[in-house]
Amino acid sequence: MTLPLSKPLCGAALAVLIASPAIALDEADFAAALTASFAAQGSSLSFDSVTASGTTVTVSGATLAGLPQPGATAPLGDWVFEGVREDGDGYTAETARFADVDIEDDEVRVTIEGMVLSGLEIPSEEESRAGQNWFTYERAESGPMTFNIQGTDVVSAAALETVMEEAEDGSEISFSAQVSDIAINLEAAPGMDPASAATIAGLGLQQLTGNAMMSGTWQSDTGTVDIDEYELAFDDVGSLQMTVSVNGYTSETLRAIQDAQAAMAASPDPEAAAQAYGMTMMGLMQSVSLNGASFRFEDASITNRALDYFGQQQGLSGQQLAQAIKAMAPMMLAQQNMPDLQAQVSAALNTFLDDPRSLEAVASPPEPVSMMQLIGMGTAAPAVLPQILGLQITANQ
Repeated sequence: MTLPLSKPLCGAALAVLIASPAIALDEADFAAALTASFAAQGSSLSFDSVTASGTTVTVSGATLAGLPQPGATAPLGDWVFEGVREDGDGYTAETARFADVDIEDDEVRVTIEGMVLSGLEIPSEEESRAGQNWFTYERAESGPMTFNIQGTDVVSAAALETVMEEAEDGSEISFSAQVSDIAINLEAAPGMDPASAATIAGLGLQQLTGNAMMSGTWQSDTGTVDIDEYELAFDDVGSLQMTVSVNGYTSETLRAIQDAQAAMAASPDPEAAAQAYGMTMMGLMQSVSLNGASFRFEDASITNRALDYFGQQQGLSGQQLAQAIKAMAPMMLAQQNMPDLQAQVSAALNTFLDDPRSLEAVASPPEPVSMMQLIGMGTAAPAVLPQILGLQITANQ
């Protein structure tokens, strides 16, 4: 005899069904998808175990090999993926939290704390191996990072943040990155000869502090990459700012690079693998072209300090050295047989040395120029490069 269920009991049962995952996560399939996504980017992921509990997947004892170079390995501890969901054949995850990195090799120690990825998309194993999709994330963050040599922090940063956003139709990805509170201790850099140490001290560069940032877009169909902002700025030194636009960095080009990276990582001969990778990259550069670029230096007192220091080495004041440079520059540039560029550089250098504020070089070619063409002309006919690039040099503008 079938007993009727009461309304409260039916409601409770329905709540349990709704709250529980309809299908438990397959940790083995998740691990295979994750491993394949790293392999597609030229690295090899291994681990001790993978366990799933609800929507949380823990990868224990992870080790990454093949980055930053073939043969290199990095033990990365446990990774915890939270809010994991199946998405088609692949997976999405709300966050991935990584164990703090603490790697030591001989007298070099690298530490990274608080690494978190958000908004992850992990393609299926088949998609990664076929080069049809890539491991992506919306935001990457980390806390303090240090590069320590012989017990002293030589390079450190307080935090890193990277953000990526994809257009709804998938045609464009915008990205930005920022590294804050960078500190470089040149005074503690090992192996520095006395002359270099004296120069660094004379220029007041023993301790550098600053920040770095970058932003841009990538259009997957045309392969147009626009780095519209890049800045590396150090206090009491100056800032280097750059923009660049290239065509031809398409999805197919990216897949070819990833295939080359994977082949290099799998090769038992690192030297031969590096040579093969270089040849592949040379071939790919045939299809990548430069639309334009700019490089700008904004002074924050380093120029006058350098003039004073190097002038003193020659028994001159900083102002006298500046005048000597202004007089010698045209003669040195004349040897390059680039009269238009010589006039531009001489005028910009004179203006800058009289009042060090900024120097800028802007390349605006009338039509895109392939990277291989630039390399070839730079070797065979460097005198024509300024005209082909539409190069303009200015100061204090």
